[in-house]
Amino acid sequence: KAFAADFDADLTTIAVIGDSLRDLQAAEAVGAQPILVKTGKGQKTLLNNPQLNILVFENLYDAAKHITSRP
Repeated sequence: KAFAADFDADLTTIAVIGDSLRDLQAAEAVGAQPILVKTGKGQKTLLNNPQLNILVFENLYDAAKHITSRP
């Protein structure tokens, strides 16, 4: 939230990339868009939380390509 205040940003337009459930929960808590990458702890996070309804990418590069291709 401090980021949003400092930069006058709408957090609903911000993607937060992470590999753990905690990362995803933090993004959701502030209204940002959580994105899971399967690297690091990501694969285990996905296996342990099959109910997740979020974007999932193989790696940071693929997630970044998706984000930068958005209008």
